[in-house]
Order: sequence, then C-alpha cells, then structure tokens
Amino acid sequence: MPVQIEVSKAQKKQDNHVHYIPCGIDFSGQADVDRNFSASVTEEEKGLDGRLRGRPLKGKQMKAPDGYTGLVLKEAQRSVGQGDQQVMKGVALFDSFTFWNYDRQPSRSDKFQQSLDWLEVASVVSGSATLQCNHKASVIAHDPSLHSKTLHHSQGHCITGESYLDGPGPRLWRGKQPEESMSL
Repeated sequence: MPVQIEVSKAQKKQDNHVHYIPCGIDFSGQADVDRNFSASVTEEEKGLDGRLRGRPLKGKQMKAPDGYTGLVLKEAQRSVGQGDQQVMKGVALFDSFTFWNYDRQPSRSDKFQQSLDWLEVASVVSGSATLQCNHKASVIAHDPSLHSKTLHHSQGHCITGESYLDGPGPRLWRGKQPEESMSL
C-alpha cells in the first residue's frame, strides 16, 4: 500500500516529549500522558526507571543519528479519490526521544537500536557516506546486484548488501527536515 506523508509549515514544531514504548494500545483518542506517565519517571544510575499502568519500564534517552530528524506521524482521514493510498500527517519534529523496555535496560542488542545502526550502513552502501566503524559489523543481507558498492569494515572484512528499516517506532529522515510531501 502506498503511503504519502504530508508536513505543513505549521506542523513543523519541536516536541521534547517523544517516547518509544514496546506495546500496542487499542485506543484512539486523547490521553493525559503527562499525568499518567511522565510524572513517575525517575532517573537511575544505569538509565531511566518508569511505570506505565503499574508495569515497570527501563529507559534510555537517545538522540536521532547525525543528519536525521525524527517526525511524529498521525494517520489522516482518507478522501474518496485516494483509493488504497494511506496518508500520514506530520504533527511534530524531534531530535531526541526516550526508548523504553519492559524487562531490561535498553542496549545495542535491541532491534530498534540496531535499526538506527542500519541508517549509517545504508548511506555507505548507497554511496552517500563513509562509515567509521569501531565495532563488529552487523549482518547485512547479501545482494549480488550491489557488487560495485563495497563496505570496508575496520577489521578488514569486506561486505556488500542493502538494508531494510521495517517495524514500528519513530521515523527518522535524512536531512534537516522532511519535504512538504513525500511518498514511500
């Protein structure tokens, strides 16, 4: 299904309270998040400690990767002529957010944090950046059609491939701000 993202000038406001919580919420409407969530967050030695509806959460403040801006999206009403196209409206921009886990401190082994690493790898594979890598390379899906795009790892390994950023969570866009309207 094609997705169109619309961002108007009025919607390009900074939001300092973006949280990524690993849960599904079967509710659509207004919620008093400040009263029901943020007030119970305490900073611990190894990160943040919080509760959501009595369940313990472990959190960590994170920044969007260099050159990227986060965008909070809300599904817009579909008009008759859109067919199966989904329209999302940008409601706020963010540069940092809080990442939460239920049962453990956030770490580099979390899939969401690994997806942020893929952003850097993807720009290297596409030829738009150079990777400075001081840790072991992540697994990259091999694609023979990319034989001319080689990523040299700091330990001497050569790998080729392409990356995919699937799944839920805040969306990150390369560049200062997303375009007024874009299609994925």
